[in-house]
Amino acid sequence: MDEAVQLTAWLDRLAAGTPAPGGGAVAALSAAMGAGLVAMTCRVTAAKTQDAVDELAGIVAEADRLRGSALTLMDADGEAYGAVIAARRLPKTSGDEQRTRTGAIDEALIGAAEVPLSVARHAAAVIDLAGRVRPVALRSTLADLEAGVMSARTALLISLLNARTNLDAISDRQRGEILRDELAALEDWSG
Repeated sequence: MDEAVQLTAWLDRLAAGTPAPGGGAVAALSAAMGAGLVAMTCRVTAAKTQDAVDELAGIVAEADRLRGSALTLMDADGEAYGAVIAARRLPKTSGDEQRTRTGAIDEALIGAAEVPLSVARHAAAVIDLAGRVRPVALRSTLADLEAGVMSARTALLISLLNARTNLDAISDRQRGEILRDELAALEDWSG
């Protein structure tokens, strides 16, 4: 199947009015695209110059790993949010059912916050890799490298928003405290 056709099919699913794929999948895809552009910049630079070839090879390997991992997070985001939807559909007639439902929702929201936090970590790593490449990158690749940084930055911002939204929806403030600390650190890092 042609890549444009595959992308069109995915965009049709995105626009379909269902909860997934949604913003979390878009963030993961943005992180993967950023990693792809960092790797491409390294490969083009290494092919045309002998400067920092070993370092560039290491960055390519890490960017490729991040790209593949971010792509798996596209589906993980939908699955995590699917658990939130399932928990919200639990019965809530009796007091016991309400407590069970609330606990299940909180647990699902924690899972739904973990995925975007992982995407945010991926995006931050892509931005760091780009910073290592920038000094040795060919001038002709700098626009692509910066596009990769912008894609990763978009992924980071979307992911932080999604994680914050999910964590803020947890009824038991004690739950998810470690994730809130990580979120705060990533928000500080993102500036």
